[in-house]
Amino acid sequence: MVIDHLGLPGASEGADRAVLDLATRDHVWVKASAPYRCAPDAPGLMLQRVLEEAGHQRLLWGSDWPWTRHEHSRTFADCLAWPAAHVDPSVLRAAVTTNPARLLNWSPRRGAATGPQAPA
Repeated sequence: MVIDHLGLPGASEGADRAVLDLATRDHVWVKASAPYRCAPDAPGLMLQRVLEEAGHQRLLWGSDWPWTRHEHSRTFADCLAWPAAHVDPSVLRAAVTTNPARLLNWSPRRGAATGPQAPA
């Protein structure tokens, strides 16, 4: 199960607590995305709480593209800058690369073709 947008923190302490409790479970992953969908300080605080209570092993990052209802005020670089300002580079790298690969049980093959193969 993936909790999107850090669970949209800030609505209530009870809701935030529920997200944090779920985040400690082995089958639950938390995606840090779309901080602009929450109260200004809530996402950064929730991200820190998730890292403190559940660790970074099941933290994911997403751009939230196509930024529904926010299309004209977002860029990919801005979306990536937000978590970069809140976590260590190694945590962000894991959230963008190795953690989603583990979630999806995906392992790229070295030397694999990058496009469709012609029939033999």
